[in-house]
Amino acid sequence: MDGYLKLWMNFLKRWSKHYFVLNDGILYYAKERGDQPIGKIHLKIATLKKHSRDPHKLTIYTGTKKLWVKAKTQLELGKWYEALITAQSLQLNGWPSARMGVQNGRRIQGIYTNLSEVWNLQNHLNETLSMLAPIFNRYNDSRALFLGEQLETTCLELKEKVTECARRVEDEL
Repeated sequence: MDGYLKLWMNFLKRWSKHYFVLNDGILYYAKERGDQPIGKIHLKIATLKKHSRDPHKLTIYTGTKKLWVKAKTQLELGKWYEALITAQSLQLNGWPSARMGVQNGRRIQGIYTNLSEVWNLQNHLNETLSMLAPIFNRYNDSRALFLGEQLETTCLELKEKVTECARRVEDEL
């Protein structure tokens, strides 16, 4: 499957149109059709989540970052979501089981699922911390500021460790 979707860039650039190509369990994206990909998402370790408040939007947790994509219509997003879920299912059910045996394949799938869940929890923790930061700063309490810094450091370390684990599992396969 291929086509244009909008990709959230940042608060200054906002949504930017990109060309996406789904091929062999990997979602590639480029600025325009025919351009070299500027990014890729391995679906075997990604988590996909539709938004309840915006039926045109999808969040993709890659194992190292979070991306938001948006389609023009709810129907278009539904087609992309089904294609991504199907490709992911083929990756998880056909790989690595075919190379490693069913039992080891299930274990690796479990590891990917757990890493993805830890990544999602870390993102939630980081978002919560970013909401708490102004409160810590407002009261200018040195103990609260110290605890905030400790939480921020812990979030960064957790993110690095989860990313390292995902890469190590990928390297082992």
